[in-house]
Amino acid sequence: MLDVPAGELHANYVPDAARARAKEKGDSVALKERLSLLWVFVLLNYLYADVMALWALLGASPADTPHLGQMALAGSAVLMEIRMAMVVAARLLPYRANRLSNIIAGTIVTVVNGFLTYIPPLLG
Repeated sequence: MLDVPAGELHANYVPDAARARAKEKGDSVALKERLSLLWVFVLLNYLYADVMALWALLGASPADTPHLGQMALAGSAVLMEIRMAMVVAARLLPYRANRLSNIIAGTIVTVVNGFLTYIPPLLG
């Protein structure tokens, strides 16, 4: 430890100014982190849209490709959007809301994917 007189240490430390500096530095980092996270969210959305468009454009002839109706495409888009939105929500929501939204989103996606994986083949 340093041998600094108590009066000198007290004179150089101003709690309000120190808190203000720390908060100011933290806010700029938090803003950069939020913006970066939002760009990841946008990237995931564009990537999904591009993959779907390429699948439609570069696939086999229309007679050979499985036809997905508008409701099936909308349902798959909603499922993908839940996952992409959770990337943002997991970083920005407070603890309790984050935990609850992860449980709900994880349950929805798992149940739907489990149903779509196992039930249609059983039904034929």
